[in-house]
Amino acid sequence: MKLTYEQIASVTSGAVNHTVTEEGISFFKCTEKQIDAWTKRVPVLGERAMCSTGIRLDFHTDSGSFGFENTAGDKFDLYINGVITDRIRPGVPGSYSAALPDGDTRVTLIFPSHGKGAVLKSVTLDDGASFVRHEYSRKILFVGDSITQGWNSVFDSLSYAWRTVLHYDADCVMNAIGGAVFYPEANDSIDFDPDTVIVSLGTNDYDVCKTQDELKDAADGVFSFLEKEYAGARLVAITPIWRADEDKPRKVGTFSDVCDIVANSAAGHGFEVLRGYGFVPHITKLYADAVLHPNDLGFEFYADSLIKALGD
Repeated sequence: MKLTYEQIASVTSGAVNHTVTEEGISFFKCTEKQIDAWTKRVPVLGERAMCSTGIRLDFHTDSGSFGFENTAGDKFDLYINGVITDRIRPGVPGSYSAALPDGDTRVTLIFPSHGKGAVLKSVTLDDGASFVRHEYSRKILFVGDSITQGWNSVFDSLSYAWRTVLHYDADCVMNAIGGAVFYPEANDSIDFDPDTVIVSLGTNDYDVCKTQDELKDAADGVFSFLEKEYAGARLVAITPIWRADEDKPRKVGTFSDVCDIVANSAAGHGFEVLRGYGFVPHITKLYADAVLHPNDLGFEFYADSLIKALGD
C-alpha cells in the first residue's frame, strides 16, 4: 500500500515544516524566516538551510517490505531495529525497496544531510500493514555549522550530531548550516520543544569576524534569544574544536580568543560550557580535509566526548 502524504508526515521527525508539490513531499529543518535570513547573508547559506539534515522517517511496522520513491535527495541511511543496514544511493529520481524481518520492525530512514533536501514521491508498505511513529526518549535541538551538519562524513548518520541523537534515542531538530556563524538575524521560533539545546558555533566566526566586539555582540544575540526561547531546557554550548590552521593570524584575534569569547557569552546567558578543543584528538588523519572537518572516525571521538560530558 502507498502511504498518503499526511501519513508520511505523521511518521517523519526532525522537520519544522513541510510542503507538498507535484514532485512530492519535502521537509525542512529551518523556517522560512531562517532560510530567508541566511539567503540574504550569503545565497549559498540559504541553499544549505534547505537541506534535510536531521530529518528521518522513523516508525514501527509489521510489514514484510518497505520502499520509497524520491525526486530529490541522493544519499539515505537505512536503520532496521536500530542497526544500520544500508547506505542508499537511489538516483534522482530513484526508488528503493527492501524486505523486512518478521514481526514488529522499527524502520528508520535518515535523509541526506547535504545537497538538495530529500523529496519523497511515495512510501510503500505491504497492503494492510500497521505502522506507528516511533516514540522518543528525549528531544534535542542542535544549532551549528558544517561540523554539526556532518560535512565529509561518508555515512550522514555517523556525524557527531546523529551519533548523539541515536545514542539517546532522541527526537531532534538540526539547525546546522555549513558556513554558519553567530547570526541573530536568523533567530526564529520553531514548533519544537526540546529538553536539551546544543549550540556549536564559532569556528567560522574565527575566519570572518573583523573584531572581537563584532563576535561578542553576535554571540550574545544568539545565546540571549535561545536562553529566553528555551527557558527550562538544558542549555549547552560547545566551543570550537581544534583546527590544524589555528596558528594562522586572523583579524578577530587568536583561536583561543574566539573560544574564550564564545564561552563567556554562553555562560553569561545560562549555558553550560563544554570546551570542544579537546573533543577530537589533534591528529590531521581524523579530519577529512586534514584541517577542520572530522571524518567518520573523528566524529566518533567528538560524539563520545559529547556524550560523556552530557551524561545520562
